[in-house]
Amino acid sequence: MFPARVDESQLQKKDYVFGIRSVAAAKAWPLEAFTGGAVINDAVGLLDVVLIGDAETRTVRAYDRGGRLFEATAERNWLRGPGGLWKIEEGMIVGPEGTHLARVPGHVAYWFAWDGYMGVQSELYGSQD
Repeated sequence: MFPARVDESQLQKKDYVFGIRSVAAAKAWPLEAFTGGAVINDAVGLLDVVLIGDAETRTVRAYDRGGRLFEATAERNWLRGPGGLWKIEEGMIVGPEGTHLARVPGHVAYWFAWDGYMGVQSELYGSQD
């Protein structure tokens, strides 16, 4: 295989990350941050996102949360947020008042691929920089 120079100070080459790239920013989240299923409120540049993931199945979805905060519930496909329960759908999150929050494009990649392509242009969730 081809040689890849990768910053392995925080992750190993073949660790999985979920990454989002936008015009002005990029960020990656180690899939291990989603161990046991997790809901993470975060941001990519100026875009507020909520990420719902599961490290075991290597799946993560991200949605534009528009400054709202969400938390996990015991019910699958539901979040607790402003005004009550929000339904998680494939392309959006639907609020109790009918508010729709759009899905944000992202993908799962090996760390060596993300770091090799994005390098210092990307932030890493949980890094101590």
